[in-house]
Amino acid sequence: MTGVDRYVIDSYGPDDEALLEGLRWLVRQGRERGSEGAIVVPAVDNIESLGRVIGRDLAAYGRTHRRITLNGLAVQLFTPRTQPGTFDGPVLVPWAHSGMVEGAERLQPAAICATGWYEGGLDEWKRAWAPTDPRTGEAESSGDEAPPAVTGAVDSLSGPFGNDVIHPMDKARAINAFKALHAFGIPTDPAVVRTLAIQRDWEPDAADRLREIARKIGEGRAVRGGDRLTQTKAKELVARFERERE
Repeated sequence: MTGVDRYVIDSYGPDDEALLEGLRWLVRQGRERGSEGAIVVPAVDNIESLGRVIGRDLAAYGRTHRRITLNGLAVQLFTPRTQPGTFDGPVLVPWAHSGMVEGAERLQPAAICATGWYEGGLDEWKRAWAPTDPRTGEAESSGDEAPPAVTGAVDSLSGPFGNDVIHPMDKARAINAFKALHAFGIPTDPAVVRTLAIQRDWEPDAADRLREIARKIGEGRAVRGGDRLTQTKAKELVARFERERE
């Protein structure tokens, strides 16, 4: 999933110009890659909303057949519930928020482009991946570089025998790691933690679970599992995480 090319067209609400730009991106990417394209809409009814740009008749056809042709490019239409396990062509996700784009990324597409629905709705995804604006070729966000201790913590939880926090021992290690980071005031952005996990070959569901542990501990909420860390032990863990990034 780390090989996905990510793009974003910042927009809010029913922005037809942004949708048109997204469709142009999809056609261009499909032609360049020699593959079909796909659009993941929030719900079936949203297929009709495509009609404001592609025309009512084509949108109506798409709602019935879940497939349209745009400027010679075959495009499949999915919702989060109907999307397949994989799709290797470019994917457009209009009217999206961060969670919806993350869901579409489970298709493992070659490239993905999102347009927003409400202000700030894509901020977490943008912060994590710094996607490119296809209109300018520039990164929409510089992204957040994680402190070395945070990167080291995720490294310490990753390995060749499976990356997850389902097993109690693995969960305890993760909780201890983020408790130590929190104890020393090291900023831990949950979105960036998820990205670091994905980059280390965690499956999306597993990365989501790690993100939630980081989020809850960062918010000072109680999380079951882990040890009662002394200040000394927390300091040792943070020092080890930082050494791993040297």
